[in-house]
Formats: sequence, C-alpha cells, structure tokens
Amino acid sequence: MKLLLAPKTTEGRYLSVVFILFLLLAAMTFIVWKHPDMAGLEGDSQQQNYWLIGGCCITGCIFIMLVMLLWTARSAGKKEFEALLDVTRGDDNKRKDESENISVSPAVVMCARIRDHLRTRIGIHWRRKVRLLLVTGDEAAIEQLVPGLRQQHWLEGNRTVLIYGGSLASEPDREKYIALRKLRRGRPLDGIVRVMPSSLTLTPQISESDLHGLEKISELLGYAAPVWLWKLCDSEWPQADRAVQAVGVSFPLRATEDDVARQLAQMLPTLREQGMRQIAEETRHDFLLRLGQQLIDGGIAQWRWQLAPWLTASRQRLALRGLMFSLPEPRTVDPYQEADTSPAGPASSPDAARHLAGDRR
Repeated sequence: MKLLLAPKTTEGRYLSVVFILFLLLAAMTFIVWKHPDMAGLEGDSQQQNYWLIGGCCITGCIFIMLVMLLWTARSAGKKEFEALLDVTRGDDNKRKDESENISVSPAVVMCARIRDHLRTRIGIHWRRKVRLLLVTGDEAAIEQLVPGLRQQHWLEGNRTVLIYGGSLASEPDREKYIALRKLRRGRPLDGIVRVMPSSLTLTPQISESDLHGLEKISELLGYAAPVWLWKLCDSEWPQADRAVQAVGVSFPLRATEDDVARQLAQMLPTLREQGMRQIAEETRHDFLLRLGQQLIDGGIAQWRWQLAPWLTASRQRLALRGLMFSLPEPRTVDPYQEADTSPAGPASSPDAARHLAGDRR
C-alpha cells in the first residue's frame, strides 16, 4: 500500500532522500556534541572534536545540496507551469479568435514574439542577460542607421534588442509602451537612442519637443531610461568598404556643459591617431579625421550650446548619458541573419565604440 504523503515526482523523491539524510547526519552530530558517551566517545576529547568537525562539514555539504536541489526543482516547476500556461492561453485565444473574431494588439504580438525568441535563444533568465534599446528619431535617419528596423519593428543581435520607437514629435503608442512595461518589469528599457540626421541642428525648440516626447514615454513605461543622442555624419564620397565604426563619449549623471566640452576634447587625440592610421591604409577613409577637425573648428562649442536644454536642472529626470557619431549603415539587414557586431551602448573612446546595427528581429 502506497503512502499517501509519498512524493509523486522524481524531484520530490530526491529531495526527500536528501532531507532525511540531512536530518540523520544532523542528529548524529548533535549526539556526538551533547552525548558523546552514546557514540562511544569520551567528552572533551580530541576524538570527539574530530567527529564534530567531520559531522558539521558533511552535514553542511548535505544542506547545500538540499538547497540546490530545492532551487532546481522550483525553477523546473516554474518553467513547466509557464509553458503549460502559455499553451492554455494559446488554446483560449484560438477559441476566442475563431468564435468571437477578437483582434490582438500588434504591440502585444511584438512583445510576445520578443519574449518567445529570447526565451528560446537565451533561456528563462533572459531578462537579466539582454539589453533592450528603444531607437527613436526621424524615420529616414533610423533607416540609415539600422536598415530594416522600421519594417521589422525590432531586431536582435548579440543579446541586444533594438525596438523601433518612431518620431518623438508624434504621440507615443500607449499600447506599445504598456506592453513593453510588462515585457520586463522594473526596468523596461536599458536606454533610449535619439537618432539625428546629418542635416539636423538641435535648436532649443527641437530639444524641447524631444524632451517632451521622452517624458511621455517615461510616464507610459513608469521608468525613466537613460538617453543617448546619435548623430549621423555625411561624407562627400562613399566609404562602404570602411569598417563600420561609431565613436562617441559618455556623460556622467547630472552632467554639465563643461562635462560635454571636456569629454569631447578628450576624444580628439584618439580620433587623430586612429584617423591617421585609417587614412594611411585608404585615403578615402577620412571619417575620423574629419570629425576631429569639425570638433576643433567650433564643433565642441556648438555641441555645448545644443545640449544645454538636455542638461538643465529641470530635466535631470531624463539623464543624457552620451553622444555618438557615425556614418550611415552601408549594408542592408537580413532580419534572420546573426549579427556581426553588438550595440553595447555608447563608449567613451573610439577604441571601445560600438554601433547599433543589429540583426534578427
């Protein structure tokens, strides 16, 4: 006759065996400590000390094993429950679609696809291992920086997900940002990138409009993500065969205009050194040298003026964390192709610069 309280799963049986073993060892160690005569030992003897040390070590190891088994069983049970829940929800949604013809929001579908893809590719703990970036700005500029993002809505490569955010001047999609907030609670986004075309100059009016749009997004997300500005540069001749490279600076929290000027000035020697190396290999690859010269010829002072509205005390809730420069992305994106580079966030020097071109959704 089977015991009514006997474990019904393999994990439960393992846990029961380890738990019983832990209790037996703990009891034996207690007897050696308090009643050594019952174990055939003399009290306060060296032999009793050896038995106590050995018993404590073995009992501790069994306890650690018990905790690990408990955590593993809990994780496996949670994963199985989520899978069962997804299947159940899928069946319910299918019945509703067939009987009631209810449409699902595209934003909800997008977030569900992101979650399913990341869970399949990275695992159930993908939320701690993946970077989520919202790419905003002019449609043409975004297409130049990340080809295919507007059509695919999201791209992923090297554990970084780029999500299309559209123009900051338009009203934000409420359903989209509510779905993103549920996708990863607590910190929906790791950052927001504002892409600027080469022809754009940040006037106070444009900055005010952008900041207002970012505040609306933050309210919908319930979280103020750090912001990076990404400036697309132009070239008088094609440089498609040049290694894709973005350069930029990162700003500290509560940065000032002096911080902007200082960071850009510190970038100049590296721009000059790497620019000379690139132009020595190919005279057409002058992006870094031209950028450095533009910063010297009044560019630093201009950026200091343009970024002033982003650094004021009233805007500290939206932290401007960096400024990036790059040429437009020369290649097209296959959304099902693995990325060869990773958007790991703005860097403080060209040596560590990374670009936003990602792949796969």
